[in-house]
Amino acid sequence: MNLRSASFACLLLLVPLAGQGRVRLEAPGFSERVQRQVERDAARALSLVQERMGWRLERDVRFVLVRRVSDLSPDLQKSFVGRTVAITLTHEYQVYLVRDRLSSAPPDDLRSTLVHEFVHSVLGDMELRLGDGSKKVPLWLHEGMAQWVAGAGFYPGGEDTLYNNADWGRLLSWSQLRSRFPRDPEERQLAYAQSLSFFKFLEARFGFRVMMQMVRDFLEGKTVSLGGALYQMEDATMVDMEKVWMDWVISNSGFLGLFKRRLFDFLLLLTVPLLFLVLRRRNRREEEAGLRLEDGEEELAWLDGEAGEDGEDREGDREEW
Repeated sequence: MNLRSASFACLLLLVPLAGQGRVRLEAPGFSERVQRQVERDAARALSLVQERMGWRLERDVRFVLVRRVSDLSPDLQKSFVGRTVAITLTHEYQVYLVRDRLSSAPPDDLRSTLVHEFVHSVLGDMELRLGDGSKKVPLWLHEGMAQWVAGAGFYPGGEDTLYNNADWGRLLSWSQLRSRFPRDPEERQLAYAQSLSFFKFLEARFGFRVMMQMVRDFLEGKTVSLGGALYQMEDATMVDMEKVWMDWVISNSGFLGLFKRRLFDFLLLLTVPLLFLVLRRRNRREEEAGLRLEDGEEELAWLDGEAGEDGEDREGDREEW
C-alpha cells in the first residue's frame, strides 16, 4: 500500500536484535511501563518471524502504537476495515497498531498481531531486496502465511465460513485475491479463511522450506510465476494444487463434511443419555445412603435413650429390647 505516513511527536525506543533490523517504537501517550512491555514483545515477535522464515531484515521497522483509529491520519484510517487491528506498509517498513482493538485472546492479542504484521514486513523486504519491488507476492499468500506463522486465523470460525461458502459454490477466485481483498465483511472473512486454508494445504504437502524457496525463486526472477517455481521444485503445478485443494474443501463441506469435522462432537452428544443414566443412578444411591444414615442416626438416638418422652419409658423400652 502507498499510504501517507502519519507524524507523531513521541519518544522513540530502539529494540536491538543482534545484527538484525530493529523495531523503532513510537507510542504517544503511553506510559514507560507499557512501552517497555510492547518493546519486549515486539523484539521477540520480530526475532521469531525472522528465524521462522529464514530471512533477516537489514532495515528498521517503524512501529506506531496508538489508542484509537481516530489518532491516525485519514489515509491510514481507511485501511482499518472491519475488525482490522493493525496494518503494515510492506515497502515502507511501517506497522500501525490500534490499542483499543486488541483483545486478550488470539487472533487479536498483542503477540499474534505482532507476528502477523512482521511476516508482512519480512515478505515486503524480500520483495524489495530480491526483486527490486518489481514483483510482488500475491496477497493471498501474504495473508495465508501471516496467519499460519502467527498460529491464528484472522477471523474466528474461518473454517466454517470456508466450508459453508464451498457448499454453495461461492468461493472467491484466486485472481480476486492477488492484489486486494474485498471490503464487504462477509467476503473479507472468506478471503482470509480461504488464504489460510490453501496455504496450510500447500505447507502440509510440500513443507514450509519449499514454500519459502518458491517465493525466493519467483522474486529473483528464476520463474515467471509462483506456480512455475513450484513446478521446478516439486513437478506440481499451482493449477493442479488449486483443484486438489478445491476437491478437499468440497469433501469437507455439506452434511457429510460437517459430520466428519464434528464427529467428536457427535460422539460426545451420544454419551449424554448414558451420562444422564449414570448420574441418575448415582443420585439414587446417594439418596438411599442418606436414608440409611438417617435411620441409623434414629436408631442410635433410640439406643441412647433419647427416643422416648420421659426417662421411664426409655428405660423400659431398653429393657424390653
